[in-house]
Amino acid sequence: MSELVSWNPEGKGPVFIVVERNPVVSSDLVEILTDYDADAVIHVASAPAEAIACLAGLDELCLVLVSMKTEKVAATGLHEAAIEHGGRIVVLDGDETRAEREAGIAKGWFFVSKPFSTEAIHGVIDAARASLNPS
Repeated sequence: MSELVSWNPEGKGPVFIVVERNPVVSSDLVEILTDYDADAVIHVASAPAEAIACLAGLDELCLVLVSMKTEKVAATGLHEAAIEHGGRIVVLDGDETRAEREAGIAKGWFFVSKPFSTEAIHGVIDAARASLNPS
């Protein structure tokens, strides 16, 4: 297991956890998230267990962006840990079936298909944050 990497840990913006094994993709996501909010706190984990351990040390969470199949997300306990800390799951994938996507949506998950764009990520962040703080 590799070490969790954090950007701007003293930031006052939203807290994001990225679960991604590919360092190029995780770097792109960090750039997109800091473009969304320069004061964001971002933690990057290469495995769900690292993300769950990181959650244990957080007071507040906004989103967990996870790049894995929906059944794997469900099996890891990451969803429950994110909800417990006030956050939402964003699945970054394009291979899930309609039934898998519908099951995730029923749990309150959000989806962005790969290849994703900055605008798509920013849009899903806005939608997920709105679901956390309905007005």
